[in-house]
Amino acid sequence: GIWFYDDVFNYLKELHDFLIEYRNFDFNCMIGEDNGISGNSHIRLWKNHTSELIHELYNAFIHGNLLTVAAMTRTLIECFVYLSVLLEDGNDYLIHEWYLCSLCISLKDDSERLENIFEEYCASNNLDFEQKWNYYHIKPSANKWLKDVISSKPTFKTICEYLNDDHIYQDFESACAFVHGQDIASKTMPFIFYVSICYRINLMMFYIFRTIRLFPLSEELETRIADLEDKLIVLLEKYYR
Repeated sequence: GIWFYDDVFNYLKELHDFLIEYRNFDFNCMIGEDNGISGNSHIRLWKNHTSELIHELYNAFIHGNLLTVAAMTRTLIECFVYLSVLLEDGNDYLIHEWYLCSLCISLKDDSERLENIFEEYCASNNLDFEQKWNYYHIKPSANKWLKDVISSKPTFKTICEYLNDDHIYQDFESACAFVHGQDIASKTMPFIFYVSICYRINLMMFYIFRTIRLFPLSEELETRIADLEDKLIVLLEKYYR
């Protein structure tokens, strides 16, 4: 038993050092405006959020809060998917659609404030206020901004399918089920066996690295990620049986 925890601890120590390097790299890119996001403040908002989420996810794991790890991995998968769509689209139109749609969801209980912010944003970005307001304010829906991207009804599942990756939604369902109240796996000694802990760290690391790689990295950081991926495989092969 002690060898397992020693191996995991050593791996997490290397991960910690990498995350510090990545944070420093990201900060220097932001200062130098060499961040691969064309100066878009909304994308920077997404990037900062995912960076903080990754650090909080790491902290949750080292403190043994594995239910929190499952819940935060679920959130990271969501961020990865939506950010992937925004970056793949590559223009300001979809960013504006996401922002206006999100405003209507987050401020739905404060109509006067919502309308003022909405109108001001449309005016400053040369958008048709009446058209956008009527579309997003009436029957607001979290994925409504993807109407021109997803041919079928925009749900998280169809958005994952749009990215042509069969595993994303399966991973998302697994993370969701584990933290839902009815799930049996979270109630039958979920962390007694190494295999369960290994599964959590594997899923967590897989989406940490995928999310980080959405943006340009230095050659040194790419090498560090590849090394951490190889060491994770060795760790999993040793205990994930």
